[in-house]
Amino acid sequence: MSMELPALGSSESTNGIVSTRAFIYRNDGKLLLARRAPKGEQSDLWEFPGGKIDLGESPQEAVIRETREETGIDIDLTSDPLLVHSRSIEDGKHKGKLYTSIGFTAVVRNPDQIARPLDGVTAVRWLLPDQIVALPDLTLTSRQAAEKFL
Repeated sequence: MSMELPALGSSESTNGIVSTRAFIYRNDGKLLLARRAPKGEQSDLWEFPGGKIDLGESPQEAVIRETREETGIDIDLTSDPLLVHSRSIEDGKHKGKLYTSIGFTAVVRNPDQIARPLDGVTAVRWLLPDQIVALPDLTLTSRQAAEKFL
């Protein structure tokens, strides 16, 4: 039975920020990673596709939308929501807010679709779990997700 999370209203509330991540598996066991653009927070680092939740959007809707915007592929979610981590932000414009990341396992809906770098992404690649964990330039959230779920 699938647990449906409610629409959270916005990824940024007065107390925190909620983002989503997709752990997209291919038949060969590889997962999709996207490299962040060389500007902004965590620039040039690799991460699982995903992002912040828009106003009135559920986490499931957000991760599907963000994956499409960043990589051009449509996904089907294959798991209930997984809590990646929750931590207090220690610096920057969101200092003091609670950051929560929710993950979902997924598969590419149409195997003929090819992932490509789009919005805010400079590269995409498919890697095996042990290759992902070994990456030195992985975002903190994606590293925690890889260590916890892969």
